[in-house]
Amino acid sequence: MEKDDRPRGPSRAPRCAPDTRGILEVDDLKRELDLGTPLLVVFIIAQPLIINFASLWDTIILRWCFLLSVSGLALAMGLKKRIFSRSTCTLPLVVFLLLVLVSALLSEHRKEAFIGAGSRLTGFVSWACFVVLFLFAAGLAAQKPRTLERVTGPVWRVSVAVIAVLGLLQYFGIDLVGVISPTYNLSYGTIGNSNHLGTYLLTCPLPFVVNRYLAGPTVATTAELALVYGCLLTTQSKSAWIALAFGVLLILWKHPLRNNLMKMLVVMVIATAALIPFRGLVLWQEAMSLELHAKLALEGNPEAGNFRFFLWQEGLKALPKYALFGIGPDSYLYVAKDALERHFGENYPARAHNIYLETAVTMGLPALLAYLWFLLCCLRRFDPKDAGQFTFFLMLAIYLVQGLFLNDVLSVYPVFLTLLAVGVGATSARPAPNMEKHGPRELKRFP
Repeated sequence: MEKDDRPRGPSRAPRCAPDTRGILEVDDLKRELDLGTPLLVVFIIAQPLIINFASLWDTIILRWCFLLSVSGLALAMGLKKRIFSRSTCTLPLVVFLLLVLVSALLSEHRKEAFIGAGSRLTGFVSWACFVVLFLFAAGLAAQKPRTLERVTGPVWRVSVAVIAVLGLLQYFGIDLVGVISPTYNLSYGTIGNSNHLGTYLLTCPLPFVVNRYLAGPTVATTAELALVYGCLLTTQSKSAWIALAFGVLLILWKHPLRNNLMKMLVVMVIATAALIPFRGLVLWQEAMSLELHAKLALEGNPEAGNFRFFLWQEGLKALPKYALFGIGPDSYLYVAKDALERHFGENYPARAHNIYLETAVTMGLPALLAYLWFLLCCLRRFDPKDAGQFTFFLMLAIYLVQGLFLNDVLSVYPVFLTLLAVGVGATSARPAPNMEKHGPRELKRFP
C-alpha cells in the first residue's frame, strides 16, 4: 500500500462537552429556593390553623411539633445552600439566642427553660426554631424577591378569611371549632384564645389588608377589611383594641397612600355599627370598661388590666434577683409562685402578659437589650414613605405596643416573625451566587 503524502491540516483537539457546572449550580440553587418558598407558605397558613378538636393542649403539642419539623427542614436547606440571611438584623438576633441559651443552662428549672411551661412550650428549643425560621426566610426573600408576594398571596388571604369567619360565627354563638366552653362567646377562631386571635389579626394580616385597600378599594378588598377588622372587634380583647387604635392613628399620620383613608375609616365605622347591637351591646360595654381600667392603672391598683398590674408588680419585685441571666426561659410561673397561688389559686397565670418584663425576668436584662436591638434593626430597614415597606413598619410598630399587654405564643409569634423576615429580606434583595452570569437580577417587590 502506498504511503499517503497529501498535506494535512492542523490536528484538532478532541471535542469536549461544554463546562456547565456554573449553570447546573444555579439551577440547583433555584430548585432549592423554589422548595423554600412553598415551605414558608405552608407554615404561615398551617401554624394558626392546626387544631385538635378534642383538646387545646393537644393543639399546642401539634403546633410545637409542626414548628420543629418546618424549622428542621429550613435549617437543612439553609446550611446546604447558604440561604441564611447576613443582614444587619442577624447579629443582634444571634446574640439574643446565645443569651437565651445561657439563661436556660443556668436555670434551676431545666424542663421549662428548654421545652416550656404548661401549655406554652416557648422554651429555648422554640426560640431556636424561631431564629432559624427568621434567618431562612430573610435569606430566601433576599435571593428570591418574589417570595414576598407568594407568601402573602391569595392562599394566605383565604386562610385568614377562614379564621376570621369562624371567629365572627363564634361571636354570634355558632362555634364550629368547639374546643372551648359553649359559654365562652368570644371570637377565638382556630387560635384557641381571644387575646391571641386579636394579636394574630393585628400583627399579621391587618397591615397587608389595609395596604391593599388603600392601594385601590374594590369589593374584594372592602370585604376583606371589614371581615378582619370586624373579627378583631369581636375578640373583645381590650389590649388588641388599644394596639388597634395606635395602628389606625399611625396609618392616618404616616401612610403614604392618602387618597382612600377616609373610605377606610367609613368601612371601619360601618363594621363597628353593624356589630354593636348584637349580644346585648357587649362590645359597647367592653369599650366603656376601658375607662375604669385606665383609672385603676393610674391609681396603681393591682386589678387594673384584668390583674395584669398584679403580675407586673410581682415581676418587678423579682427583677433585681434575676437581672443578669433571668430565672430561665418560660419560667415566669416560678418568679412569685406563692403570691400568685394565693391570689389566683392553683391555675394562676404562668406569664407576665408583657414581653419586655417577661424577657427581662426570665432571660435577663442583657437578653432584653439584645432583643430590642434586633427589633430596632428590623424597624430601621423599612422606609415609611414606601407603601409596601410601610406595611412591615406598621406590623412591627403594632407588635411593640401590643407587647405591653401580651406574650409571644406558638400560634402567632412564629408566623409574625416569618412575615417580618420576608420583609427584611425583600429590602435587601440580591441575586443568588453566580446569578448575574446566567440571568437578570430580580427587582424588589412589595405587596
